[in-house]
Amino acid sequence: MRVKVRELLYALLYAVACAGLVYCCGSSLWRIGEVPVGSKVLFAVMIFFGAYGAYLCGQTSLEIVQAVLRPGDVAEEVGSESESESIAG
Repeated sequence: MRVKVRELLYALLYAVACAGLVYCCGSSLWRIGEVPVGSKVLFAVMIFFGAYGAYLCGQTSLEIVQAVLRPGDVAEEVGSESESESIAG
């Protein structure tokens, strides 16, 4: 159960990072008209990398949630975690 909660917390943090990057990219696109002509290329590159980062964060969040919802893998992790605790303690 602890493993599921921890993994869901990680997924939530990645989702929040994704939302923040989408917001930053959207607000940057909204203001691209105000940017001086010489800096528009750099601004567009920044927006591209921000959008790619948002994609990666969203994809990672979805993969974590899918892994948690898969019934077999989490049970194996919990079993191996309890074994390592019993050996250590």
